[in-house]
Amino acid sequence: MSKYQHKIRKFFENKNGATAIEAAIVIPVLLTILIGTMQVAIAFYDIAMTKNSLDTSVREILLRLEPSNSDISQIVNNNIYQSDNSTITVSTSFETKYGSDYTNITANISYPLIIPFVSNLTLDKQLESEIVINR
Repeated sequence: MSKYQHKIRKFFENKNGATAIEAAIVIPVLLTILIGTMQVAIAFYDIAMTKNSLDTSVREILLRLEPSNSDISQIVNNNIYQSDNSTITVSTSFETKYGSDYTNITANISYPLIIPFVSNLTLDKQLESEIVINR
């Protein structure tokens, strides 16, 4: 066997650095999955908290005797969940139909998902509550 063939065989049998190469391939994928899961969990938390704040607003409105439209808007704006991560816009509409006053409260949530190697993902959700106010 020539000296040249011996060096080639020795090169292919050498396993030094194999773990570092495997780690360099696997770690970015695992980090992307981990951070993505955390971002989605935070987004669902914000959605749940917003829904809870809408429910709290509805309960408070129903406990009041003959609330005015401005009272209803103020209650909703005071109770709505304030998130540092997502954009939450609330609209309140008032309508009279079938002899009753209806209040429709809508919250739109837009949460930008910040995941490495993935760009421009946004989680959007619309939450609604409708109340019949007897005045």
